[in-house]
Amino acid sequence: MLSAMLAEGTVGSTSADILTYLSSTLFALGAGMLFLRVYPLLVKLIFWLGRRFWPAWAYSAVNRVARNRDCSYIMLFLIVTMSVGIFSTDAARSINSHIEKNVRATVGADIDYWPQWQMYDGEGNIVHGSAENGGNIVKIYDEGELVQTIRVSYYELLTQSFRGFEEISSIARVYRESNVSLRGNGANMQDVDVMYVDPYEFGTVAFSTANMNTYHLNEYLNVMSLDEEALVVSNNILEKLGVKVGDSLTVMNSIGSITGTVIAGVDAWPGFDKYYETERGRVYETAFVVGNLSKLFFEHDLRPYAFWIKKAENVTDTALYQTLADSEFGVQSMESAAQEVIDEKNSPVLQGANGLLSVSFLTALIICALGFMIYWIISIKSRTLQFGISRALGMSKAGIMKMLICEQLLVSGVAAAMGILIGKVGSTLFVPMLAINYTSVEDIVPFKVVATSGDLIRISAIVGGMLLICIAVLSVMVIRQKIDRAVKLGEE
Repeated sequence: MLSAMLAEGTVGSTSADILTYLSSTLFALGAGMLFLRVYPLLVKLIFWLGRRFWPAWAYSAVNRVARNRDCSYIMLFLIVTMSVGIFSTDAARSINSHIEKNVRATVGADIDYWPQWQMYDGEGNIVHGSAENGGNIVKIYDEGELVQTIRVSYYELLTQSFRGFEEISSIARVYRESNVSLRGNGANMQDVDVMYVDPYEFGTVAFSTANMNTYHLNEYLNVMSLDEEALVVSNNILEKLGVKVGDSLTVMNSIGSITGTVIAGVDAWPGFDKYYETERGRVYETAFVVGNLSKLFFEHDLRPYAFWIKKAENVTDTALYQTLADSEFGVQSMESAAQEVIDEKNSPVLQGANGLLSVSFLTALIICALGFMIYWIISIKSRTLQFGISRALGMSKAGIMKMLICEQLLVSGVAAAMGILIGKVGSTLFVPMLAINYTSVEDIVPFKVVATSGDLIRISAIVGGMLLICIAVLSVMVIRQKIDRAVKLGEE
């Protein structure tokens, strides 16, 4: 359904959908209430199984939780808080990861770099001007009149020339051209994008994910490295031209024509938008071909190309730019994936969505903490007589503390665990719905739910810290409570 919406151009807004967040909260509330209908029966079963060997403090704690429904409200608070926290974290992580992966896949690598290409005439002199379409012809005009036409050539820039730069981890040559034509199976196709690469070097710099295509990017590059005539094409080309794997395909561009063999059809490729939008607002699927750069320049004249760069560890874009600008190659243009990601994450819409998720969790956490404290303070104060009677019957203060800790585990511990479970289920159900709001026609990497153990640990630590603080306060109250008065009352 999402692909159809993308094709129609109806998706592309990144507005926050409050209904999705509200639905996930209501789901957590409903699932929590359902669990609380079943939980007393489970506790009664536990009580029945261990009734003959429970120590006094455990017997009292399990019996109270099984028979007292007052703790249901605080358990529901905890379940909803944990669920909202899990959902908010998974949603934020998935949205940010989706945007970051698509930005990196669109740029193609850490850096898309164009050096200052020098043009030379037949005698080896530098020619100043600009070649038409980056080709080999420079036209000199004087007051609007053509006075000279010069055929120029370029000196090939090899990746080895950049290997000495400490800021560069790996680098690859990438030649691209738009609006080329294809011929295959007796049919022609226009408006195709083409890319020629060195397979091995391209694999060391290009960004890719496992779910972009049927196979990982390196699988296609491995085949291309074994066969110079190998062509990887988009699946829509296979459909429109009726060609299949193993068929010949001719690419006709400004350099000339080059024929290769189709080895695979893919849905996406680094550096290509999956869809593009025309000036009239119509959306079309991008058609592209990827071939071997060595074959292209073996059969045709050299043309200027870009370099895709993978930065060395801890290298900033500024440092790399300065190094390239100070070198003999210069900088004509440089596009940074990291900067594009920063620009995307600084957008008001995304910051608003992240803020909404954070505020919703913090609000639920504060309300839960206040409710937790109020409930247990009232509960402990109302049970002074019970504590006194327990002491009179021979239970030590340590036994009373164990009883309260056991109750906390049966109430707070179980509620937190169920909150995590319900939150994970809610994330699985509702986070994919955010794809409707956070995908666009340019997306290459599909939206995917992303959850890390680190996020779960952080949420558990926050809620656990809150519970520990509350338990510490309650423990001080129990220790300072004058249970002896209740003991005397019990003796009288």
